[in-house]
Order: sequence, then structure tokens, then C-alpha cells
Amino acid sequence: MSTVRQRRAVTGAAAGLIGTVLIAIASRALSYTGFGDSLADSTFAVRWLGRGLGAVGLALLTLGWWWVREVAARGRWLLLALWSLPLLIAPPVGSRDAYAYAEQGWLVAHGHDPYTTPMGTLGSPFSSLVDAWWRGQTTVYPPLALEVQSWVVRLTGESAVVSVTAQRVPAILGLVLVGLCLPRLARHAGGDPDLAGWLILLNPLVLVHVVGGAHNDALAIGLAVAAVWLATTRGSRGWLLGAGVLGLAAAVKQPMALGGLAIAAMSSTGSRRPWPQLLVRAVVVAVVGFAMFLLVTLWSGLGWGWLTGSGSPYKVVTVAPASLIADACARLHIASFAGTLGVLGPVFLVLAALLILGDAVRTLDTSPIGFLGRALIVFALLSPALQVWYLLWGGVFLVCMPMSQRAPRRMLAVVVTGLAVLCAVEWVGTAPLWGALMAGVLGLVTLAAGGRPDPTGTVVGRPVGADRMAP
Repeated sequence: MSTVRQRRAVTGAAAGLIGTVLIAIASRALSYTGFGDSLADSTFAVRWLGRGLGAVGLALLTLGWWWVREVAARGRWLLLALWSLPLLIAPPVGSRDAYAYAEQGWLVAHGHDPYTTPMGTLGSPFSSLVDAWWRGQTTVYPPLALEVQSWVVRLTGESAVVSVTAQRVPAILGLVLVGLCLPRLARHAGGDPDLAGWLILLNPLVLVHVVGGAHNDALAIGLAVAAVWLATTRGSRGWLLGAGVLGLAAAVKQPMALGGLAIAAMSSTGSRRPWPQLLVRAVVVAVVGFAMFLLVTLWSGLGWGWLTGSGSPYKVVTVAPASLIADACARLHIASFAGTLGVLGPVFLVLAALLILGDAVRTLDTSPIGFLGRALIVFALLSPALQVWYLLWGGVFLVCMPMSQRAPRRMLAVVVTGLAVLCAVEWVGTAPLWGALMAGVLGLVTLAAGGRPDPTGTVVGRPVGADRMAP
């Protein structure tokens, strides 16, 4: 690495660290009590200080991520650990989901059923910390997610501070699984392992929402990536083991079940009759995956209450397209939000199913990993509720594919958009409709900025491996 690149990497490492320190301070200022011990300490000035520091921190972290794109694999792991340290001791960043996780874990640990017992109603150490949207609601998380949350609560002594902070451990374990499996998947799909590692491991959305936010999506993604990785191994057992692990992933987050199609396609590669064999193996994968899900359900004793939990995604305004349209209709007094989303939600899900099916017919047998990435992104975007970190479901698979020279710039635009949503909607409290519009404009400006050609005509600052990326 040249001296210029080394300086840029060192500057990026420092910028990223300062960024996560500021984000950690901001999350404290924006927490329930601000910098104090009571609600009275969370003053107007403290909260706006947090918003300002948080915005600067996100900008520095994004710049740091962009500047360290040529750091080798070992350096990425070190940077991930370094940048994560401030976030590990901070309150949950960007959402209050970790408090709900701890509450659900407490309910399970004390013999209550989170599918029938509403959150925040039994006076646990976490009851008052659960987000107002979910207080009084029952959960829709599948059983393994709840069991993991209960293990964390049991092991940490039901501490309102330690138990919530420790909810990050499963998410980080999922991220480690992703980091370990990603290079092999990228090589298998014909992509660049170095590029994939940089795009995911040090991505600001990952740092903020996985390490900082503790979202259980990371554990589900990690298990799904491991399942697909197992399907790439030699031998007849790899895809069957992958199907079992995928059942565990779906028992943490249900959409991961879509990975079954990719595993079936990878197991039938090279067949003289790929589609008949793919269909047969898809059935086998579904049976094995469902059997694992069923075993987890029976073992937990929690049953199937997640199918009817009251914490429905149809109740909250998010940045999902269907939700934004419903919100706009409500603001224009055309129809109620609940009524409009009740119609649009199923319509958008049917549209998602049709798009995924069409893509499967075209690409599943030739590009299963790419298909899975697109399918998860489509499902996330067309669901009745969308959180920014849902984009990581499919993003971890899409970065394994061969990419154009513009791909990193597009990823930067996605990151800027996602972080702008965090700032506007979660930190400032802007309505999702206006927050999404502002964030989208900012993302488009980032995308339009493009790369500056150097004297040889190439794009300056492309990640290592860009010359090997497909057009």
C-alpha cells in the first residue's frame, strides 16, 4: 500500500473511531434520562446536543468507512473491534428494540408467554423502558429469538443496564458468522471477497444498527449466511445441514426461510435436469427446515402465538412504501392509515411474491446467491413495515456478486439514505413520510456526485478488486 493510501487508511480509522465515540455520546444524550438519572435530566438542550453530535458522528463514521476500503482482511476485523468499543457501552442506538428484547426475555425466564402476555404490564425491570409503540402489545418474534433473549436476561441477573447492553452479544455473534462466511460465498458467486468484506463488516449501517442497536436480525442473517455457506461445501450432506441451520435462522427471523430456494438450487447445480431436481430438493429443504423450526418450537414450549401477536407491523408508520402511501392518504383525509395499509399491505406482499417468483424462474438455477439477495430486498421493501436495517437481509448476499464500478458509490448512497432516516426519524422525530423524502433526496445527491476521474481515466478511490469486477 502506498504512503498516500496508508495515510488515508489511518485517517479513516481515526475518523471512524471519533464517529462512533460521538454516536455513543449522542445515544446517551438521547436516552430516556439523557446524561442524568431521571427523566428531568433529559432536557431540550441535552437532546439537541445529542442530535448534533450524532449527526457529526454518523458523517465521520461514513467518511472513515469510505477511506479504509483498501485495508486488508485482518485490518478490517481490527477496525471493526476498535469502532465497536464505544458502542458496546452506550445505550441502544437508533431504536428501543433492545429494551423490548430484554422485556420478552424476562417474560420467558419467569414462565410467562410473550405471545399472550403484553410487554410492559408485569412490572419487570424493563417494563418502563419498552417503547411506547410496543408497550401493551404481544410479540410476533419466533421462538428461538425469545429463548436467546431469555438466556441473556438469565445470565446477566435481570439488570436494567447490563441485560439490555448484553442483548448485543447475539447480534455480534451473528455479525462474526457473516464475516467468516462472506469470503467463501463471494468466491463461490464470482465476486470479490475483499470488496464484500469492506461493504459489510465496516458498513456504518452495520455498526449503528447491529453493534449499536443490537437487532436480532443480525443473528438471523448470520445463521442464514452459514446455512448457504454449508450448501457450497462438497459432499451430499452440505445442503441438508444448510437446510437445518436455515430452520434455526427462520426461528429467529421468519423471512430467512427464503434461503431455502437458494440452498435447493445450489444443491442441484450441474444436474442434467436442473429444474426437476431443484423442485424436488426445494421440497426436501422445506421439510428439513420446517422440522428444525418445529423442534425449536416444541422445545421452547412457546407454541405458534407469533402468528397472532398484537405487535403487528400494520400498526406503526414506517418508511415502507406501503406505509408511506397509507400515511399520505391519512394526512390528505382520503382514508385512515390503518384502513389503507390494511388494503395495501397484502397487495404489496402479493406483488413481492410475484416479483420473487419471476426472478426465480429467470435466475435461480444460475445465480442462487444473487437471487436470494434480491428476494430478501424485495420482500423487505414491499412489506407493510420497513426498518433500515432490514436492507441487510439481502445486502449480505448481494455484495457477494460480481459488481460494476459504480456499485460502491450506490452502496454509499444507500448508507447515506439510511443514516439520514436514522437522524431525521429516530433522533429528531420527523414523520417517516418527510424523513424518507429528505433522506431519499440526500441519497440521490450522493449517487449523482459520482467519482472523479484520474489522469488515466479510471475512477479514483475504487475498492481493492474493482478491476476484477464485472461490468
